[in-house]
Amino acid sequence: MLLYTSIQYDVFEVLVGLLGRFELNYFNGWSPSLNIENQLLIVLMKLKLNLRDIDLAHRFCVSRSTISNIFNTLVHALHEMLYVGVVDTCFPSQLKCKGTASRASGVWKFTSHVGGCGTKPFGDAPKTPDSCSQIPESK
Repeated sequence: MLLYTSIQYDVFEVLVGLLGRFELNYFNGWSPSLNIENQLLIVLMKLKLNLRDIDLAHRFCVSRSTISNIFNTLVHALHEMLYVGVVDTCFPSQLKCKGTASRASGVWKFTSHVGGCGTKPFGDAPKTPDSCSQIPESK
């Protein structure tokens, strides 16, 4: 599994369970001849290994059009479930992040001085915290 998809098996099972919760509407009214595990494996192998449809069709003993239909349907479904359903609702937008960047700039200046203090190799860290204030300002 890891070689063909770069995904751990337990993550694969979670994705299969997620896809199993929804009724997938395949393109052109097609009905699947493969189980959902093989369909997801086809999609992940195509994404990871960039295999051609005809190669995957030969490996899974189906037609090239079946591979194409599976790929298009599952990529669309995974996008709707994972990106639209999770990322858009759980993570802040870029616009919201840019709005808070100006307020955080003062904090970053302070942390760069603290980060520069005591980072010399071989234990040449300052003996007291006051010696950190002797670091010259960076331009």
